[in-house]
Amino acid sequence: MRTSRKLIQILVPLLTVALLSGAAFAMMASNTVPGSDAGSGSGTISGYTVTGVHYKPDASNDTIREVTFDLDKAAKTVYAKISDGTNTYLYDNCTNTGGNSWTCKAAGQEAPIAGATSLQVVAAQ
Repeated sequence: MRTSRKLIQILVPLLTVALLSGAAFAMMASNTVPGSDAGSGSGTISGYTVTGVHYKPDASNDTIREVTFDLDKAAKTVYAKISDGTNTYLYDNCTNTGGNSWTCKAAGQEAPIAGATSLQVVAAQ
């Protein structure tokens, strides 16, 4: 009788562990992860040539209201920014005015005319 009691004391926990392990495995086996089209790649950045740059001033406060320019090829998205060496002013309200010509208006604060030192144009197809 003692032997059977010890056997039951050993078998019950082992069977419990075995059943729980089987249930957990069955639950894990039923999980599926959908496939995706994710990946990575690379390509050449060929760049754009910017010509015909003109700045339209806001005479009331000596700032640059908008900048117009031409790109050497078509683009779908264009942004510009003007820097005065310390601050950068974003001109991201850009519209295509025909062909490869663009006009970009200040997104917020306009760049001061006197301090403007550089123009950066970002364009993408």
